[in-house]
Amino acid sequence: MPVNDQHETGPRGMNLAAPTPESDLFIDAQVIYPDNPYPDDRAEPIEDFDHARPVPADGHRGLAARGAKYFGTANSEAVPVFERASHDFTAGQVQVGSYNGGTSIVVGRQAGRKNVTIWVPTSYINAAGVTISNPVGVVIGQTEGEIQVPGNGVQLNAGDSITIATEAPIWAGLLYGQTSGFCQYLVEYNPSGGELGGF
Repeated sequence: MPVNDQHETGPRGMNLAAPTPESDLFIDAQVIYPDNPYPDDRAEPIEDFDHARPVPADGHRGLAARGAKYFGTANSEAVPVFERASHDFTAGQVQVGSYNGGTSIVVGRQAGRKNVTIWVPTSYINAAGVTISNPVGVVIGQTEGEIQVPGNGVQLNAGDSITIATEAPIWAGLLYGQTSGFCQYLVEYNPSGGELGGF
C-alpha cells in the first residue's frame, strides 16, 4: 500500500504518515529493517503513533573520535625519537593594566604545542608610533589566580626571556606595585593536518 494512502494531518498541515512495515523502510524499538538506509530514523506506523505525546527533543551526541589522540602513550612508556622542528608558529604581544583587570591570557591550552617563548624587549614601538624604552615587564603563571597573589609566578623584566615546553595555558599579570605591563610571545605548535587543515 502506498504510504500516502494512510496519513493524518498534523499542525500546519504536516503529513504525519510514516512508512509501514510492509515497505521495509521503517525502524521501531525492536526491529531494524534491512532496506532502511536511515538506521536512526524514528518513524513508526501511523496507527501506533501516540498523538497525545509531544515530540521528543533531539539528543545531543558527541562527535566520534577522529584520528590518533595526541600523546596517547604515557611518558614512561614512550620511545624517544628524533624530533622535527614545529610545523607552525604564532607571535604577538600582551599588555596588562587596570583596563583588563591587571591580567591577560597569553596562550590557552593547546594540544600539539611544542614551546612558548615569552620576553620583555628593552624597547618597542607602540601602536601610536612612539618608542617605549625599558617597558615594565610582567609576571607569568599557569592560572590567573596564581599571578594575582604577590610573590607567585615568574617575573620578567625588560631584557628577560623564558621558553616553556608546555601545552598548558599561560597568564600574564602586573608586577607587584605596577599599574601596567608588557610582553611579547611566540608559540611553536604542530596542529593536526597543518595550519587550517593544510600541509
